Amino acid sequence: MQFQKLYQQQFPLLSQKQYNKIDYLFEDVDNSNTPFEYLNQYSDEHKEFDIQFRNKKMLAIGSERGYELIKMLTKHKVKDIKQKYADIERTLQSVIFEANHSDVIYSQLYQKEWIISRLVISLIDRHFFGNTLRTWEWDRRIQIIWASQEQGVSASTMRYGNHCIIKVNLYSFVSWIENLKVKDGKSIGNNSCASIFDCIVKTVAHEIVHAILQIGSPCIIDTETNEILMRSKDQVEHYKLKNKYKDSAYIDNYPYFVFGQTHEGPGSQQGKGAPGGHYNTFMTILINIFGQQIPQHNLYTVNYQTKKLKL
Repeated sequence: MQFQKLYQQQFPLLSQKQYNKIDYLFEDVDNSNTPFEYLNQYSDEHKEFDIQFRNKKMLAIGSERGYELIKMLTKHKVKDIKQKYADIERTLQSVIFEANHSDVIYSQLYQKEWIISRLVISLIDRHFFGNTLRTWEWDRRIQIIWASQEQGVSASTMRYGNHCIIKVNLYSFVSWIENLKVKDGKSIGNNSCASIFDCIVKTVAHEIVHAILQIGSPCIIDTETNEILMRSKDQVEHYKLKNKYKDSAYIDNYPYFVFGQTHEGPGSQQGKGAPGGHYNTFMTILINIFGQQIPQHNLYTVNYQTKKLKL
């Protein structure tokens, strides 16, 4: 109740009906009786453990639970993906908008940034990960913020310390949707989204794969050759390790620190991917869990439904 009073004070524009619909954010849930439950046995502490990498046993430093989650996601396939997206969108629509007023959609979403951030992450976690992120309190380590992006990028993910920030270009999303309506199109982009929440959820799902890889990918060291093969994302730890091992974690002079930057790793999608961390492991998870085949977002193109000519 303390948390409920807090967000009622922070967001006075929501009705009591809307408050009731976001009580899920404050319920106690876990991943019991889901395919993810067995992962709870692994430690989430930052520590050393063994790993198979480049066909040999190596030293890993990080979250063993996070690494096992990445491995599991490259093999686990989610069913009824379209229905899950539809269920999430319907919940978001009912919470944020009691009536659809397109002329105030930007201000409505902008004022409720915190609620949308928590809701989108919680709903994606509920439908696609069996409440695992909440069980491990990883949902607190991933946050969505509205932020302007350069060069027309719809969203991006950056790791800050122990957290990941997903930056979503809200104004562009609203503009794309309005453009869709004006042109009387069926959907926009290569993910075929047709509403503001449909676009945001599919884009955030893509970014959550980046976040999981950034949180779960360990530092990897070949103790036989005394080389760092995947860098620690903690700069202090990295410099300490450099005093003992040679830093060989580079891709064309760019630091190698997370699965998805190259074609190696637990994933199997060897022939698909794109620069910017969209290779192999990333694509395998994106396809298996979220059903998205395209490595990068494109929301610029309006798609039109094919109409049959009457003869």
